[in-house]
Amino acid sequence: MQNFCFLPFSLLVCWAKRGSRQLWQCLKGALPWPGLSFGFGLLLAAKSACISSEKVPPRAQVLFEVEPAHARIYTDERFLASARVAALQPIVLSPGKWRFTVVAHGHFPHDFETELRPGLTTIRLRLRPIPP
Repeated sequence: MQNFCFLPFSLLVCWAKRGSRQLWQCLKGALPWPGLSFGFGLLLAAKSACISSEKVPPRAQVLFEVEPAHARIYTDERFLASARVAALQPIVLSPGKWRFTVVAHGHFPHDFETELRPGLTTIRLRLRPIPP
């Protein structure tokens, strides 16, 4: 793992204009208590200014286009979203196999398993109405 850190922009400009010998003078002018604040400021700058080169794990996004629109979507018996919301905003999940259940009042439930890959997947289905 490599970390790439950079100085705050104002300190970098000060260093470029005045040189490394006067960098402390720039710090003293910028901080009210340079002796005390310098250590905390440097720690804070290092913590917030360091960018890790670690890769973010890929995420899968799923859009559901379900009829009827009042259907509810579950995975592992856990409510995910209503069909209306899942049609407008993708649900973010980890890639892999997922088992979904879609239910709506007056319709047969629909269970299915699918392999989600990184990126956007759209799932379209129409629930069958229960005959009277």
